[in-house]
Amino acid sequence: MAEVKDPVLEGNDTFQTEAAPAVPEKKTLSKKQRRKRIRTLIVVVVLLAAAFAAWKLLGGKGGSGSKDVGTEVVQYGSITAQVEGTGTVKARNSETMILTTPGTVLDVMVSEGDLVTAGQPLFTIDSPAAKTAVESARSQVEGYEKQLDSLRKDIAGLNLAATYSGKLLDVVEKQPGDPISKGEKVATLVDDTKMRLTQYFSYAYAGEIKAGQTATVSIPALMTTLSGTVESVHMVSRITPEGSKLFEATVVVTNPGTLTADMEASASLTVGGEAVYPYESGKLEYNRSSDLCSTVNGTVVSANLLNYLSVSGGQVLVRIDGQDSENEIFSIEQSLEEARKTLEQAEKNLANCNAVAPIDGKVIGLSVTPGQELQANATLVTISDVNTVTVSAQVDERNISFVQPGMSVELDQWDNIAYGTVDTSSPPTTARGRCRSTAPSTTPSWPPRWTAAWCCPCRRCAP
Repeated sequence: MAEVKDPVLEGNDTFQTEAAPAVPEKKTLSKKQRRKRIRTLIVVVVLLAAAFAAWKLLGGKGGSGSKDVGTEVVQYGSITAQVEGTGTVKARNSETMILTTPGTVLDVMVSEGDLVTAGQPLFTIDSPAAKTAVESARSQVEGYEKQLDSLRKDIAGLNLAATYSGKLLDVVEKQPGDPISKGEKVATLVDDTKMRLTQYFSYAYAGEIKAGQTATVSIPALMTTLSGTVESVHMVSRITPEGSKLFEATVVVTNPGTLTADMEASASLTVGGEAVYPYESGKLEYNRSSDLCSTVNGTVVSANLLNYLSVSGGQVLVRIDGQDSENEIFSIEQSLEEARKTLEQAEKNLANCNAVAPIDGKVIGLSVTPGQELQANATLVTISDVNTVTVSAQVDERNISFVQPGMSVELDQWDNIAYGTVDTSSPPTTARGRCRSTAPSTTPSWPPRWTAAWCCPCRRCAP
């Protein structure tokens, strides 16, 4: 039996012992990690299933043959969508006649459904009230026109001026800011450049004293005589207490600046070489005399009024703020406008008593018969041009912006197709299409109801 001895280490020899391999320590996973691994596994399974399904769909069988693939030429084009809306049709041109006054139907020349032309007689109605209404309205218009003309003339009086050269008398004092009324007198204007003298002569000199004849005028207050001229002769018949018969002659004398009204004077003439004297002396009068009156209501802006002030023709004496008169003119203008509208309506109503078709069209509504007594505001007849109609259709606000004027429109009424063109579009809820109707004139209901479809060359406006 061999003996086993322990090894002996000598010198630098090193004894190495091979260690046994270490056993790895088992790790424990947390719940979070376990859930993550499960999710990953599920995803992988889904992907594998999808890949297998795709392979089966494409016909793949482990590379055992291939299927034919078809080809097609690519083309460019537009995708057309339709926008639909439903609306009610009405005639683009329609006229309804109404009688606003009572009357009696005398004759009816058309029937319901007749086609008529403009100017064609329809019926006649006897309505005395319609004639009276026209006369009354016309009189009212004429009255307002006269008032307006008068006020416009009066408004020129905002600058109150002398109408001729002369002198101011009987002046009414006016200060800026003082009110002034229409017709209010502010002064008397007299023309004293010449004076007039009225004399009476015996009929024994009738035909001997004539206009233009020279006269000698005696002024006792001045102890002087002035030369005058006979202006006119009037063959009146004045009888004196003594029984004499006299005629009248007016003598004009130029004022040297010292004459005034009410001065005593007498005029003598020469007839056949002999002096002829009047029955009595008279009183001098101004050549012209007139009152200066305001023609407007207002407030005085400025005034130049003084007694005995000499003025020239056209000289402004009083300036007036005529706001009140301007307001009055505006008010009458408004009344005149209303009166003219009333007259126009009354004349139209009277014309309806002998009505003619205002347009070419079809008699849609006729509510009168011969002998019928009509009440005021009765509807008589409606004439409609049914050849051209208008469709007002409601469109979804999401699509209305794509409906533009000029687009074609297909109209469908109970499978009766017509075509038209978009006239106007009113965002956000209404599109208005105009079309030429192809519906028969015997459409059972009027106005009919149409469904309109607009062709829109875009992909955004879904029907």
